[in-house]
Amino acid sequence: MKISIIIPNYNKAKYLKQCIESCLNQTYENTQIIFVDNESQDKSLEIANEIKLNSKKDFIIDVAKNIHPRCWDECLEKSKDYLSGDYYTIVGSDDFLNPNYIE
Repeated sequence: MKISIIIPNYNKAKYLKQCIESCLNQTYENTQIIFVDNESQDKSLEIANEIKLNSKKDFIIDVAKNIHPRCWDECLEKSKDYLSGDYYTIVGSDDFLNPNYIE
């Protein structure tokens, strides 16, 4: 069974490394990470792309047009283009997961 982890983001560069790495480092191996940025004005995309370069996981990065500031709707809608998991969960980009959260 595959689990998709969606990370909607807007200007959370300060927390992003910990968030993404916690999703990538799950003890449950069959995961997909979908990071969708909402046109952040900080270094969020740079951070996500740098982490992706060093990852061997199924890790997708895209951008959604920021129509409603501070809203997840655009990011969640965009993530549907990539969902391949049997189930999915959403993680705020200023949060992190315990290593066995998915398991």
